[in-house]
Amino acid sequence: MSSCFLLRDGRKQACTVVPSDLQVFVYSDQAGEEVRALLDPASQQRLLRAQAPAPVHSLRRSRRNRISPPQQRNPAAA
Repeated sequence: MSSCFLLRDGRKQACTVVPSDLQVFVYSDQAGEEVRALLDPASQQRLLRAQAPAPVHSLRRSRRNRISPPQQRNPAAA
C-alpha cells in the first residue's frame, strides 16, 4: 500500500517505500486522505531515493523498425 506525501514544492506523490526516520507532519485532507508533509529537504531526498526508478522507454528505434524517408526520383535521369 502506498502513502501520500506532500513534497516541499507542493506536489503530492504516492510512495510505496518509506524510510522510518523522515521528519513529517501528518494531516487529513478534505477528502479524508492521510497526507504526510515533508518538513525538511533531507527527508525528501531520502524518501525519493528510496523509490524504485520509473521505467524509461527508449525513443530510439532499431534499424529493423526505422522508417526510411521516401526516396526521391530524379526525373531527368529517367
